Amino acid sequence: MKWWQLKKRDADLERELRSDLELEKEEQRERGAYPVNRRTGEIGIRMALGAEPGRIARMFLCKTLLLVACGLAVGVPSAAFVSSRIEV
Repeated sequence: MKWWQLKKRDADLERELRSDLELEKEEQRERGAYPVNRRTGEIGIRMALGAEPGRIARMFLCKTLLLVACGLAVGVPSAAFVSSRIEV
């Protein structure tokens, strides 16, 4: 394979990886916004009944922090276990 063919192949791979990363970023943004969009009606009712905006924001923040804590609780020990099993 000639050097320019390798260079073109590398550029194609890089372009494909960048587009995959952009798609993944967009999906993550959508996943984060989904619970809020799904619960818009509930938010409106709570606001109409006199809930403070800070309390509503705290409700979503607590759910988000709970997800992060669960991810860390599973991910960190799993990563430690797997990394201890890898032979170099």
